[in-house]
Amino acid sequence: MKKSIICAAAILAAGAISCNMAFSYASGSTAFPPITALAAEAATGNLIVNISGVKTLSGVTITVTGNGNTYTAVTDAKGQAIFSKLPVNDAAGNAITYTIQETIPDGYMAASAMTTTISAGATVIASIPNTEKTYTIAIDCKDYKTDSITPSGDAVLNGGSYTVYHDDVAYGTYSIGADGKLCEFTLHGKEYEGKWEVQMDTAPVGYYLTGEKQELGYYDGDTWIALNSSFPKYTHATMHLSLIPISGRFAVTANADDQIRIWLKSSGSYDKCKSSERATLTVTESGKAVQTDLLPFGTYVVENLTTGETTTQKITSYGAIVPVEFQNSIAPPITAYKITFTADNGKVPTGGVYNVLDENGNQVYRFSPTNGEAVIPNLENGKTYMIQEIMSPDGYTAEKETYTFTVGDKNLVISYRSISGTTTVSTTGTSTTTTTTTTTTSNTVTTERSVTYELYDSSGTILLTSGKYDESTKKIELPASWTPNRYYLLVLKERIVKPDEMISAAIKDYVLLHSDGTWESYQGISAVLYGDVNLDGNVDISDAVLLNKAIAGTVTLNDQARQNADCNANGELGADDTIALLHFLVHLVNTLPAEN
Repeated sequence: MKKSIICAAAILAAGAISCNMAFSYASGSTAFPPITALAAEAATGNLIVNISGVKTLSGVTITVTGNGNTYTAVTDAKGQAIFSKLPVNDAAGNAITYTIQETIPDGYMAASAMTTTISAGATVIASIPNTEKTYTIAIDCKDYKTDSITPSGDAVLNGGSYTVYHDDVAYGTYSIGADGKLCEFTLHGKEYEGKWEVQMDTAPVGYYLTGEKQELGYYDGDTWIALNSSFPKYTHATMHLSLIPISGRFAVTANADDQIRIWLKSSGSYDKCKSSERATLTVTESGKAVQTDLLPFGTYVVENLTTGETTTQKITSYGAIVPVEFQNSIAPPITAYKITFTADNGKVPTGGVYNVLDENGNQVYRFSPTNGEAVIPNLENGKTYMIQEIMSPDGYTAEKETYTFTVGDKNLVISYRSISGTTTVSTTGTSTTTTTTTTTTSNTVTTERSVTYELYDSSGTILLTSGKYDESTKKIELPASWTPNRYYLLVLKERIVKPDEMISAAIKDYVLLHSDGTWESYQGISAVLYGDVNLDGNVDISDAVLLNKAIAGTVTLNDQARQNADCNANGELGADDTIALLHFLVHLVNTLPAEN
């Protein structure tokens, strides 16, 4: 009996699942019921996760993983997520390592994952601190022409000020430093959302005050990143503002063919000057020379290399044309000269056409007298000129065909004799031979004139150089290659208005030629160059200045200029067109018309 009890105890101690044993007793004894041993319950523990640092503690999802299992819980108002009865050991009896992770709250930095183990019957407390995400915005300025912090000309990059706006409310006002930096500020969480803009309040010395708000953003390669859209992808961004330098031109008055040299004085000499800050000019026959390229703000030396004269002038306002006159080179003073016409019958001759020639035989003026008088403008005092008759007044013949006079002497008087019957008068012009036949019969005047003209096709090939031209019917000779509905360039060397009125100078016109030789102006070849408001073939800040004036109603644009000024192609002129043009000039957009 003692041996059997020891065996049962040993089996129970060994953790046997169950053991049914029957004990034998002497006759008359009672049997005991079977004894069963139960399995030990798996050991567990608890985990409490606390979060901190966020404005709203509740609703944050916490994930716990371990031993191939995943458990989730959501934080309560106190920021706690509770995980109860998590297994302590795996099947092999090893302690389970649990990984704790947080679903990152919007606007916060990612927290590092945590690990822990749990003891049987114990409660482990884990804490997750959260850090609010911040974004650093840096704004710097650079010269639009040099594309760096190096100023153009005598301009000074620092000193101007800008205001940054968030949803149309001023966020802060900042000044440009000597290093070109405007400001740097930090946004927390989702403060980047909304509309961010910047506006120049005062321009640095030598730069143009645009006054227009522009959106804050930057280029990531060729992609424009707006601060209010995609900035959360970045923790730091530097945005660049381009300053447009004040620039202008010099208009020089001197003798024809004088050689002019212009350079920025602060550079020390023409040779040391940057190519963008100097210019050379040749004075034309008109006595004028105007730069083609703009020079930046500053003081310039203007030299007349032909005469040795030197002067200094400043460019201080945008788009300025600064006049420069060299006193020793300016042509003699000009004046006007009066000519009087008389007739032997006491009446005032009407009509007639005359050329004024200088001493070299060059035509300087053409006129038709009015009420027996003519005033010739822009003649040099003391110089001798010749009057050449091209066409006599109706019913009169001149004493002679040419007259000479010297400006400053007494006025010239040209006398005519009245005629009757039929008289033929032949006169010769200076550049083309012209025959005029005038027949007076019952007050009827018939005029024919051979007019020199040129006709080109659309490719610029000359087709005709002369022919009969009838002003009353506007007919010309058709070229052999004439094609209907095709435009041509017609250049009339002389255009007859009427026998008793002026004959105009040469005109050029794009025309449609009809089968009978008549023509009409062709309006279909104008092309739109968006942004070219002043119609000079270029798109620059002077176009933006003119566009602003047009929008303000201080200037009126012609049809072509209005088409070019519609920089967003919406059919209307407004502030949006100015913004589009300025964005194009500073490369915020790369094509015109700009969309939206």
